[in-house]
Amino acid sequence: GSASNADQMITKALSISDVICDFFAGLLAILHPSQMRTLLLSYFNILQECESQNESNRNRTINFHTNLRVNKCVRQIKLHAVERLASMPRFLSLNFPIKYTGTYPKYSGEKS
Repeated sequence: GSASNADQMITKALSISDVICDFFAGLLAILHPSQMRTLLLSYFNILQECESQNESNRNRTINFHTNLRVNKCVRQIKLHAVERLASMPRFLSLNFPIKYTGTYPKYSGEKS
């Protein structure tokens, strides 16, 4: 019925989300944290826009259950992405990036 169709839709969306998270995981290893931050913010902003657009359509459409399913799907995709990315050690550098100061660190060892 309708409930199993909704579950299939969420399962398919989460599997597609896994592919995107795998792509981001690969990029985490090669891109600078500031570049990854920009990409991830864009991804989450797109998801937020889907949710916001669905909220604004809620007043104009009569299919309330479809709107709820879309919102649930978007929220689960966001949660799933955060769970997957937060478990990666390189994700920490997005939250605490190394700041460029323009100077080299001082060498504290003595020369022989």
